[in-house]
Amino acid sequence: MEIIDISWPITPSMTTYKDSKTVDFKHNKIFEKDGVRESTITLNSHTGTHIDSPAHFLRDGNTVETISLKQLP
Repeated sequence: MEIIDISWPITPSMTTYKDSKTVDFKHNKIFEKDGVRESTITLNSHTGTHIDSPAHFLRDGNTVETISLKQLP
């Protein structure tokens, strides 16, 4: 099976669900000061490229990690 990645890059200006603008990057450590880079990214689960699992809308629905890539068209 060939997998083609169509994911959008995660950026503060990306499209979000109903324009909720929930993408935020916080730089916890910077290389020049800390010798490493570390960031916290905050975003809604409906941000960017994603699929909704059955658990999103069904009480006893399966969660996303149970969905095989072979099930996706």
